[in-house]
Amino acid sequence: MKKDEQTNVLLSLKNLYRLFTVKDYPVYSTGILGEKSKKGLTLVRFWDEYLLYEWKSTRHGKMIFRKDGSQNRYHSEFCNRKESFPLYQVYLQEVLECLNAETFGSQILIFEKFLKEKNYNHSVFVQKMRKFMDMAMESDPWLSRECGEKLTFWINYIEKKQKDFSRSFGAAWFFTMLCLHAMAGPEMSEVKMELVRNREDLKPKHIWNCIYQNSGETRQSFLTLRNCELFRKSVKASHFFGREEELYDLKEMFFNSGKYLISGIGGIGKTELMRQLVSWMEQEEVKCRIAAVQYEENLAVSFSRSFLNLTGESVEERFHEGIYHLSEEHQEKTVLFLDNMNHTEEEDPYLSELKDLPCTIFVTSRQKHLDGFTTFGIKAPQKSALSLIFRDNYNKILSREEKDRLSRLLEKEIFQHPLTLKLLGKAGTYYFGNWDYLEEELQNNWNDVAEESGLIDMYRGLYKLADIGETGSQLARMFALLPYQEIDRNFTVMFFQGFLKKNETLGEALGRLVKFGWLEDTGNGYRMHPVIAESLCTKDFSEAEFQPFWERAQKCFFPKQASKDEDPRMEEIAWLVFQGISRVQGAVSGQLVALAAEAARYLELPVPMCGKIQKLEKRCAQISNETKFMVACLTETKPEQNEEYIELFREQLKKRTLSSEWMLFAISDFCNRLEQSSNYECYREICDLIFQQKDNIDYKIGYALLQTNMQMLKLNVKKAEMWAERGILMCVQWGHSQRILDFLYPKAECHMFFQEKEKLADCLEKIEQIQQIQRKRQGESEYAIWQLRGQLAAMDQNMEEAAYCMEQATDRCKMYCGEKNQMYSALSEELARMYNAAGRREESLACHLAVRNQLLKNGYREGSMLLMVDNNMSVVYLDLGRPEEAIPYLTEALELTKENGLVGSAVAEPTWNLARVYRALGDEEKEDIYLKAAVEGFRECYPPEHPKRIAAEQRLKERQGE
Repeated sequence: MKKDEQTNVLLSLKNLYRLFTVKDYPVYSTGILGEKSKKGLTLVRFWDEYLLYEWKSTRHGKMIFRKDGSQNRYHSEFCNRKESFPLYQVYLQEVLECLNAETFGSQILIFEKFLKEKNYNHSVFVQKMRKFMDMAMESDPWLSRECGEKLTFWINYIEKKQKDFSRSFGAAWFFTMLCLHAMAGPEMSEVKMELVRNREDLKPKHIWNCIYQNSGETRQSFLTLRNCELFRKSVKASHFFGREEELYDLKEMFFNSGKYLISGIGGIGKTELMRQLVSWMEQEEVKCRIAAVQYEENLAVSFSRSFLNLTGESVEERFHEGIYHLSEEHQEKTVLFLDNMNHTEEEDPYLSELKDLPCTIFVTSRQKHLDGFTTFGIKAPQKSALSLIFRDNYNKILSREEKDRLSRLLEKEIFQHPLTLKLLGKAGTYYFGNWDYLEEELQNNWNDVAEESGLIDMYRGLYKLADIGETGSQLARMFALLPYQEIDRNFTVMFFQGFLKKNETLGEALGRLVKFGWLEDTGNGYRMHPVIAESLCTKDFSEAEFQPFWERAQKCFFPKQASKDEDPRMEEIAWLVFQGISRVQGAVSGQLVALAAEAARYLELPVPMCGKIQKLEKRCAQISNETKFMVACLTETKPEQNEEYIELFREQLKKRTLSSEWMLFAISDFCNRLEQSSNYECYREICDLIFQQKDNIDYKIGYALLQTNMQMLKLNVKKAEMWAERGILMCVQWGHSQRILDFLYPKAECHMFFQEKEKLADCLEKIEQIQQIQRKRQGESEYAIWQLRGQLAAMDQNMEEAAYCMEQATDRCKMYCGEKNQMYSALSEELARMYNAAGRREESLACHLAVRNQLLKNGYREGSMLLMVDNNMSVVYLDLGRPEEAIPYLTEALELTKENGLVGSAVAEPTWNLARVYRALGDEEKEDIYLKAAVEGFRECYPPEHPKRIAAEQRLKERQGE
């Protein structure tokens, strides 16, 4: 080996390849691989065959690892780690965006397979790697001492932990980590790769558990938590009677794909049938992706509470993210199970999204129709099966005569119901003592009404006969108040103790309810069937009835508590509390309204759901102004039109009796309202009141954010930039680093507006670094970062790259926000501009028109969005050589500036384009009018170096003959 190659060791893909193929690299030793194993293993072939496809197939990965056509200069520069290689940063970002335990583990499996097939020598591998790292730390300018020592630590770690995972796995893990650093180039010792080195989900033990300990459990992958009723333990085959044909039908539906509504009355066995189908899929190792969702409140809330790895902040964002995951193309079948859906499409408009999904869907419901679905009705099992269901729960042996009498009883339709027979079996065992008394009771005291109303009447009668005591009745009503789901034992211990009498134990009281069939013991907790819960609603749920529960719940909400992201247990408590309160009827106290508001704020519930709190407020005779304000913050959609809300805001800012969390929530909520309103005077007053709280830095930061957003909406961009910079400075000075992102995004928008490339690049770098550290607000960050990349590419005149980045931004915004969201419209509008700049005129025009139609459909004429679309469309018509078609849009744009009180660039931009239109049409008189006005406007809002100001001033000189 050449001497300089031994003294100049770089961490590169080429040198990692050489570790396997060159004996004396970096120092002489026996080879990791035998000579036969190295035959034909060229540099290009090695990385082509053994590097993960997902990493090679990114947009820039395809450029680097391209094999066809002329010689690939990028591949050579990348593997040799040349300083001149231009794609290090952008390619690393693409790899990091798809880096997770699954992709990292897949690459490890590829390398491990390679090592095993080539009969590698593990001791030589470790020896060479240690020496290689020692030499690289001395000579590689991009490998810092800290980074090198961390990587060396991992060599020693995998050697010490050979009891925890195999040697070949440890070697493959370490080699994968080295590859990532080699591909990072100059970024290998920077913040992004430091985060990779410290990620818990990439550490050897975690990956080993993911790949090996869990790989044999199932052939399914799950898109959701397994907290749905469908994942509760299914009835054993020996106790599942008379549903063989329906189950076979469901299996055929699964294989045929489609959308199916599994319909039937409550308690007929819909959910259990689906449990049996899911259990069969697991037993047969049917390969598919499963999403199982328990329907609660509406589809959006249900998705938000069920899907894994959602990063959006709001329920709306998380819902659309779930829809996006179900729509993704995948080599495996995707199946959605939605259990106990109990609303119509009119009651829950989100349900209309289901019919357009490309996946297979099963919905269990009492509804008989769902648009786009085939209804599969579940009826009663055969009489022989019904008889077995009863006997399975009766716990006594029936005589032949009793069997005949049971058979006659089952002729009546009301008894042809699985849940009813389970309850009757237990009643016959524990209430009546023998068959004669049970039959007499059934013959004489219940009407033969087979609908759900008849069943509920029967259950109420049985409930009255049950000897469960006062405490048992209170606990049963408590379960009926809460939503249909498993209530775990810890929750019952925390919140139900207050219902017990002296010398009573909770276990015994709940045990009696289980014994009589009113509750089911799931092992981890208890659940009550929804039909049974309905039957216990013999009287309204009052606040006083559940006072012990409310008292304990109130102690759970306190200042400075952990967020729901950090404490999922508290999130579940808040959800159950909110749902319980929402079912209370009659008069309520101010304390209960306040508790509902606390739970809703903690859960970050959307305004429509918080409407339940408004209804509570109307039933409250005495309510404090503090509680009124809490409710208003959660429910008011147009605060500028509600003088009472404004007055309450003023009062709370002066009195400061609410917690700082509530006031910050109110300020943040005001920021959001600002984006949807043009009533700036109202906001200016509140902003001033907020800023007067001089001893509270949180309020001052909130004020800066309000001003930043307000000025951006009015297109006072310089002022917006000033407030953003002031906000960032306050965040830094006062240690509020988690809020810097709130200001960096609008600051970046300002630099985009003024075409300030270096400042925009600096903003983007800071956003990416902070986002990597915080790993929060993923939804907004993803599409915002792609947007900024697109703008930078446009400033470099790389318009195809800019269009690609904006396509990525709009795609991610669609995932988190849906197509009806205003942010999606804004990004689509930006994409249209990029298409035009790339010469893709017709695509641009189609995109502009789609955005415009959506805005008009929503009745949106406030703010600057519709104005912007009109102005941008005029540019496309000018570029298409059809200037006359631009006039109506520019005329409307100027009308919108007057309607909304907009000045500055909002007026100057369409004015300038009208000057261009009339120039193209040869109307010099009108051109001069608009040209002079545009130049005046540009001089007020744009610096002298701005390209549009330069162009306008140059044209004015030409017209004036200078």
